[in-house]
Amino acid sequence: MPESIIYLGTPEFAVPPLQMLAADHSYRIAAVLTQPDKPAGRGQKLQPSPVKVAAQSLGLNVLQPKSLKNLTHKGELIEGGELGDALAKLGPLKAAVVVAYGKLIPEALLSYPEFGAINIHPSLLPLWRGAAPLQRAIFSGAKKSGNCIMQLDSGLDTGPVFACEECSICPTDNTKDLHDKLSTLSTSLLKTSLPLILAGKLKSTPQPEGGHSYAEKWSNEDSTINWQESAETTSLRVRASAPRPGARTTLNGEMVKIIEALPCSNLNYSPEEPGSIVELNKAELIVQCGESSFLSIDKIQFPGKKPISIADSINGGYIKKSFRFKSNSH
Repeated sequence: MPESIIYLGTPEFAVPPLQMLAADHSYRIAAVLTQPDKPAGRGQKLQPSPVKVAAQSLGLNVLQPKSLKNLTHKGELIEGGELGDALAKLGPLKAAVVVAYGKLIPEALLSYPEFGAINIHPSLLPLWRGAAPLQRAIFSGAKKSGNCIMQLDSGLDTGPVFACEECSICPTDNTKDLHDKLSTLSTSLLKTSLPLILAGKLKSTPQPEGGHSYAEKWSNEDSTINWQESAETTSLRVRASAPRPGARTTLNGEMVKIIEALPCSNLNYSPEEPGSIVELNKAELIVQCGESSFLSIDKIQFPGKKPISIADSINGGYIKKSFRFKSNSH
């Protein structure tokens, strides 16, 4: 008989694990909880989350509570408004599987299923607990990341860990590249670990008390380039910000976004002010950074345009060697 579970997730990252569980006849997904539709685009029309779209295409029961805070759990009963009523009608649950839901799960929901809430977190815990583990891992210069499958508790990604799986962070990987790697890995990790967890054959281990770090939300300030920083730091900022929101700076008086850039060796250019263009041709755009370092920009985005190569930006008349990049804060 299939195990009855609920699934909580919202962004694209959470879609492949949902699809895997839906295709596995060992489970019955009694409901999918995802964030309410949100306005997006120029028209600010309400858009469903990627998980909602996927769940509906699979014919699954979708719940979109505005809040989980009103839930209470006592004995076998769970209560709390429409959501409490909806969950109570699902019958006994083996587990709640959580993948990037986007809100803290209250104690009532953590304790309601037999095996509580099983979460996939995209970092090698206890590193990068919190909201932006992918961006923070890249910006830190880490050479590897991974997923952990863990038992959720009342803390922020502090629960005991069942299993982890690592992946490499390549020198050119941006946030989307790492996202795609970890989303694929999360599916395989869940597929192998969840049946063992529900059978009581895979035990969790508490996270070490030390060595943790917190991945605060990647803010506008984080994605703003400061040309006084080294080319290495600037490149990490670009990669962590790409493809969205893009690393912001000012060029010739207008805000642009740097989408792809890597540090390059010192080619003995005459010293310039940070932000100065020291080389511009159809193959490369090299900019002076702080600490006597140089950044090679490969792709740039101008206002109202899609990201384009340096060759296309020259051909389109968007950039000239006399232009200068400036930090938005200056």
